[in-house]
Amino acid sequence: MAKHISISQINKYLGCGEAYRLQYIEGIKQPPNVSMIKGSAFHKVAETNNIQKKVTKTDLCLDELKEIASNDLDSRFDSEITYKKDEKENIAKTKGDAKDSLMGAIDQLAINTKDVIPIETESEYNIQIPGIEKPLKAIIDCITDDNRVIDYKVTGKPKTQLETDVDIQLMAYALIHRVYFDNFPKLEFHNYVTKHTKTKGHETLFKKISTQHDEGSITPLINTLKVVTESIQKGIFLPAAKGSWQCSPSACSHYNSCKYIHGTSRFGI
Repeated sequence: MAKHISISQINKYLGCGEAYRLQYIEGIKQPPNVSMIKGSAFHKVAETNNIQKKVTKTDLCLDELKEIASNDLDSRFDSEITYKKDEKENIAKTKGDAKDSLMGAIDQLAINTKDVIPIETESEYNIQIPGIEKPLKAIIDCITDDNRVIDYKVTGKPKTQLETDVDIQLMAYALIHRVYFDNFPKLEFHNYVTKHTKTKGHETLFKKISTQHDEGSITPLINTLKVVTESIQKGIFLPAAKGSWQCSPSACSHYNSCKYIHGTSRFGI
């Protein structure tokens, strides 16, 4: 069992308690899907660029960024992946589509990262919250010299302002920044929205969404952490609602063996 709590753990529990139990209690890890490894490769590029930019104050050139992205994505495809049915039928096409989509996101990164001067990148932080046994751990994508916290997102649909305002990950970053740097930062999602159309092919749009938090507005985070950690301690692991995107073969590698989906009797009799 983990010695800390993280927002990814909390979101996993809220999405499906059974998936949380299998991963964090039983230690059965879930292979990433194609969207996840594409996002991870993008983060690797942003991290590599920001690490050197802390010193040079300039970005790597586009060709360098794309080479990092291509090599990282290739290495991730060599590992176990949870494929959708159509992705598995033509893995070569799936790889090609993922790479084309990723390169579009890198094109946008090169344009939209020019005003980012990082002072910290992919740094780990731990804080103890009163009333919660385990420390909260977070790895923040980027903290800038002008008091911004940036979280990179590669998604199929754009984040909304409401989603940004109520996002507990950003609330956690605000609280951590308050503890470590003695102030509340400006919080930003740098959202790279990738999509595919028959007429335009792969296309990536960039959207920056900002929000702000203070001592009062992070209360939902504290309340969520408390109820989730208490539920885990009591052994309460509710499965995802049937029909939700978390409960599908493409989203969860445990789907085909899940006791809440399959069995000799679904009615317990």
